[in-house]
Amino acid sequence: YKDKFTDNTYFLQLIDLNGRAISKRVSSEYGWMPIGWQSTIPFRGTYDGGGHSITGLWINREYMAPVAFVGFSDGASVRNLSLKDASLKGDLAVGGIVGVATSSQGKRKITYIDNCSVSDSRIAGAPDSYAVGGILGIVDYESQALIHRCRSLRNTISAHSQAGGVVGAGVRTSMLSAYNCENSSDVSSEYNSCGGIVGMCDSLIAGGCVNRGFINGAYKF
Repeated sequence: YKDKFTDNTYFLQLIDLNGRAISKRVSSEYGWMPIGWQSTIPFRGTYDGGGHSITGLWINREYMAPVAFVGFSDGASVRNLSLKDASLKGDLAVGGIVGVATSSQGKRKITYIDNCSVSDSRIAGAPDSYAVGGILGIVDYESQALIHRCRSLRNTISAHSQAGGVVGAGVRTSMLSAYNCENSSDVSSEYNSCGGIVGMCDSLIAGGCVNRGFINGAYKF
């Protein structure tokens, strides 16, 4: 696995997929196991959804981080993919498309998420969770992410802290760019850091983004 999936690995989705059936086939109790679910074996290639959708994907792994369609992304690219009616629950770094944008060996590779959408879904962190986002959970230390033309639509996004309609969090020394993104999801955090586009970040460049969702932050603070 580690040797076969490289920077040049390319997946193209050719049809719409039944996420419920796929998740159950992986585990009838816990659901989908994210692509690149271990930090030592992150996803480095390209996943092109081809404009198709995955409907009903579910993960119920409160003990696990990250939780998303793709877990750890080390300079990977995910594009042209729609998740619909998903149910994703994890410990921290929970996102619809990618859980953690990371970069090995200080190379500061950029995780690129383009023209992806997550709609009519529930994305939630377990108790004491943080970094929950509609598209991306968290940008890791000395890592970068570029989110372009992505939409978080009519979802319910919740965390203990650091919840964002598009991106949950970017930690210290991280870099996040978000362009032409949209959120119409309801976003809530029990304590701190809650936003329509981004919950919390270090360095951020944003343009052409719009939030139409209801933001309810620090309601237990």
